[in-house]
Amino acid sequence: MVHLGILRGRKGWTQRQLAEHAGVSVRQIRRIEAGQVRPRWPTIAKLARALGVSEDEILAAVQEPVPMLSPASPPPSPEAKAKIRKRRKR
Repeated sequence: MVHLGILRGRKGWTQRQLAEHAGVSVRQIRRIEAGQVRPRWPTIAKLARALGVSEDEILAAVQEPVPMLSPASPPPSPEAKAKIRKRRKR
């Protein structure tokens, strides 16, 4: 299974482009991809047609957990900050 954002990315589309091709709002695409809402069947059908995949693939894609981004790096230590300031002054 793949996430809806990955299916969209395979087409090289932005969320706005997918929304336009599917005839739904950008807000709806964002909320679906973020896992905030589950689309109803008419929306699933529209997304499937737009992306050229089956309704089953869309259903699986919207049930897939949202891919996690890599965790943010911890902030630099005071020593590291001091080194950076020294380098910038050069």
